[in-house]
Amino acid sequence: MKYAIKIEQLADFYNVNTQVIYELAEFGIINLKRESKQEIILHEDLDRCERAVRLYSELGVNKEGIEIILEMREKMERLQKELNLAQRRLNLMITAEEAFFQTDFFEIE
Repeated sequence: MKYAIKIEQLADFYNVNTQVIYELAEFGIINLKRESKQEIILHEDLDRCERAVRLYSELGVNKEGIEIILEMREKMERLQKELNLAQRRLNLMITAEEAFFQTDFFEIE
């Protein structure tokens, strides 16, 4: 089951005109879906939409700026995930190396 919110509800929540959301969608910043003759935003797209609306309404960032900010943020999140994965792999390698030296070598006096 997928969850969604109506454009009108989102606009009311952020105290913006629905036109703002439509403009962001026309510019390609957010994805709108049509369900039962209503425009909705799927739950999976809500985070990006909320950020875009807040940048636009609270900070006055134009659509071009919003697009750049969101793309940079998403790239940063991808890079952070890659870094975390690399760190986990490195930790596994260090653990394996430590185990090797502990089992195959012995102390001498």
